[in-house]
Amino acid sequence: MHRNVWPVAVAAGVLIAGSPAYAAESPWVGRLEAEQMASFNSNILLSPTSPSDFLFRTKVGGLGRYTFPTRTTVLGQANYNLIRFAQQGTFNTSMFIGNAMVMQPIFDFATVYTGAMGIVSHGDTATGVWRLDRDVMGGFLLQTPVSTAGSVFGGYHLDWMFTDVATSAFRGHTFQAGYRHAFTDAFALTGGYRFFWKDSDFLVKQGRHTIGVNGRYGLWQNFLALMGRAEYTYIASVDGQNSSMVDLSLLLNGGF
Repeated sequence: MHRNVWPVAVAAGVLIAGSPAYAAESPWVGRLEAEQMASFNSNILLSPTSPSDFLFRTKVGGLGRYTFPTRTTVLGQANYNLIRFAQQGTFNTSMFIGNAMVMQPIFDFATVYTGAMGIVSHGDTATGVWRLDRDVMGGFLLQTPVSTAGSVFGGYHLDWMFTDVATSAFRGHTFQAGYRHAFTDAFALTGGYRFFWKDSDFLVKQGRHTIGVNGRYGLWQNFLALMGRAEYTYIASVDGQNSSMVDLSLLLNGGF
């Protein structure tokens, strides 16, 4: 389940990370982070007969970013994820994820990027196996302010996922548009629409339409933040096995 939806999460994160509005003042930025997430997911297998469950993810890791005088940014990230389900323990997973990216602003409102990611995962059951999956990615971000506190954004993200199990490889295309509003220095909301097309030579092709809102409140500037997410996804499958998913998550993120 998480291997299928991970590129979507990466796409959303890349669109924010690649934004010119978030450029670092110093050419070098390094950060260590820890995050705890509690989530309810109504469709953990993304299928009409899937169970719902609560899940908990603990993440620790860090990132480094360097920006050249040309405004070219090189970004590297690595983290460990421990995922546990309240009832569906057969899906418990450990993941080691690393990625590297190069981002280049081409206008004040546009950034293009490319990169690669490796995912080492283990099914944490008695019969669990190790896997190494690889993702090549690229895309662009468009963002412009519409007021002193608000900005609109849009973008496209491509994933080309190569997996240890060849029949689960796929190509992912993500289109996203939304609006972000900073109510105060500590509190901001981001809402929008995302479309993810999953194209595969072996798996059933799917289109996933997602609308949602994300909120972030800085409890301690630059060190601790509370985040919430509410999303609804309609999953349109070419075999007619359509379904939907509700995802409600609360995250506590800290770092320095």
